[in-house]
Amino acid sequence: MAGQRSNLNHPTMQIATPSIVVRRLIIMTRIPEAGRVKTRLIPVLGPDGAASLHAALLRKTLHMVNVHAQQSAVEVEVRFTGGASASVESLDTAGTLIWREQQGTDLGDRMHITITAAFSEGATAVLVIGTDCPDLTPDVLQRAWHALDRSDLVLGPADDGGYYLIGMKRPEARLFAGIDWGTEHVLRQTRNRCRELGKSCDLLPVLSDVDEAENLIVCRRFESDFAECLPQQQAGLLSIVIPTLNEIGQLESTLTPILSQPDCEIIIADGGSTDGTVDLARKLGCRVIAANRGRGRQMSAGAALARGAELLFLHADTQLPPNFREEIRTILDGGAIAGAFRLSIDRPGWGLRCVEWGTNWRAKLLELPYGDQGLFLRSRNFFRLGGYKNWPLMEDFELSRRLRSQGRIRIASTAVRTSARRWTKLGIVRTTLINQLCIAGFRLGVSPERLAGWYTARCGRISEGSQRGGIFSLRSLLIASALLLAFVLVCRLELEALSSSDAIRNREVLTQMMEQNRRAFPEANEVDIAKVVELMRQKNCVLVDVRTDAERKVSIISGAISAAEFEATLKDHTGKSIVCYCTIGYRSAQYAQAMRRRGISIASFNGSIIAWCQAGQKLTTPEGRDTTRVHVFGPKWVLLPPEYEAVR
Repeated sequence: MAGQRSNLNHPTMQIATPSIVVRRLIIMTRIPEAGRVKTRLIPVLGPDGAASLHAALLRKTLHMVNVHAQQSAVEVEVRFTGGASASVESLDTAGTLIWREQQGTDLGDRMHITITAAFSEGATAVLVIGTDCPDLTPDVLQRAWHALDRSDLVLGPADDGGYYLIGMKRPEARLFAGIDWGTEHVLRQTRNRCRELGKSCDLLPVLSDVDEAENLIVCRRFESDFAECLPQQQAGLLSIVIPTLNEIGQLESTLTPILSQPDCEIIIADGGSTDGTVDLARKLGCRVIAANRGRGRQMSAGAALARGAELLFLHADTQLPPNFREEIRTILDGGAIAGAFRLSIDRPGWGLRCVEWGTNWRAKLLELPYGDQGLFLRSRNFFRLGGYKNWPLMEDFELSRRLRSQGRIRIASTAVRTSARRWTKLGIVRTTLINQLCIAGFRLGVSPERLAGWYTARCGRISEGSQRGGIFSLRSLLIASALLLAFVLVCRLELEALSSSDAIRNREVLTQMMEQNRRAFPEANEVDIAKVVELMRQKNCVLVDVRTDAERKVSIISGAISAAEFEATLKDHTGKSIVCYCTIGYRSAQYAQAMRRRGISIASFNGSIIAWCQAGQKLTTPEGRDTTRVHVFGPKWVLLPPEYEAVR
């Protein structure tokens, strides 16, 4: 929880005198000063850029807090350091905040002094936040206050192992003593201290603090708030992000074919190379970003400082096909959330051809490309999803699974050409087996950290050992059998996950469409799937199918009559509940609204036949035979579970 000095362009304020309040919200910050704030970001942003970023974070936090204060009975206090009292005149957005300098030695001491002072002035509940969390909202603050109604403390966990918020109902010095501030142990140590003190503690959602280059991904979701200190997206520009660590032997062959490509920028996210990789990249005209080591961290850092509206993540030993730009445009313009290329390996041999076949088959069937296939997507989607996880392993696999839950991942018709060095170093079977076992372990819940330790140890032992034994030896046969079992397990798990993610996505799309129906026809009475099922069980319901005859010929909800039949027999339905349906509920809402204006009481089944199928209900033909075929009207409405067949 810290802040800095820069021109914030806020009106002059007077430092307010605190009054007795019930709830106090305290912001711990620094006055923006170049070279003294966001020091871990100076290598990528420079001293002035880091100070500008901190100023933007501070402005955003002050605005958010002012919104919260207007909605709730909360007084706001800012505890600052790093500047004289006169410096705060440029920081306030409303002139009503309490501004005081921080007192104390380390962060824990300063927080305890601040919290104790607030309680001595009459506060009965206190929240303390920093300015490094752009995702913090008034809703999260409101949740924190509610949590304090039932618990002694509340903590907002940060994804770096610290916390972005702490709240309490009385001061407690021991809570801040002996904590390793600035490390990934802060949250765990604080929770342990709560248990030692016998205090109950509630947790808020995990959010990201912005301290390292990879964390800047969070800021890119708020383009306007950080327009002065971070790049803005440029339409038509592709940013190619390449993570490197001592890649001087591979990099030039990867870069040379793409250096002259128009509308492309190449970003080298280096994790601390010592072999001349950085000098070579700069000599070739690439942008170089110093990032924390780890492929996921490096790629997120590179993307966070990219200017392109589209991103392509490329390994340093992988060469793109000549027409890669056209392939990317075609796939992304076609509605896919992301895409990747087919894999080819740059050495001959039937074993490597088997690897290629298996990789390409898996990527197309499961929509799960790996990092060496050149993943590409629009920048806004990458930022919205939070980028790569800061994991030592499995970060590309995990991002592909998240992307797949949001939309389709398409595989290009052309292939990247990647180095065979991984397979030749350890052997094709061993390398493939280790990879598949890592995936299976991850899917079964093993942490990326444990997998990375096992992976490193295993690869080290194999590379140091001999390569004795023919391909038909007993040991090779056992390894191949284990590989096959691991591959089958992974495919089964991913097929189940793919089916599940499709179902979730279909339900989300239907929910959005149902909301559009409500807005389009506000006068239409509405019922949901649960109400329709209940009415049908009571056998006092008339279902009216307002679709076309062609649609009705494929299938209907059992017992439904057409709109023409209904209108011809209105008097026969007196005293009954009347519900109409179509494909998703748009036409039925339109019909229900029109009938209501004629004085006829009828409700629209919002979600209609798609919601009926998603709930696992049966359909019949007009003749009464069971069927799983559904006329879905058009491709936009193909939202059926896999056991149903879409007809158009």
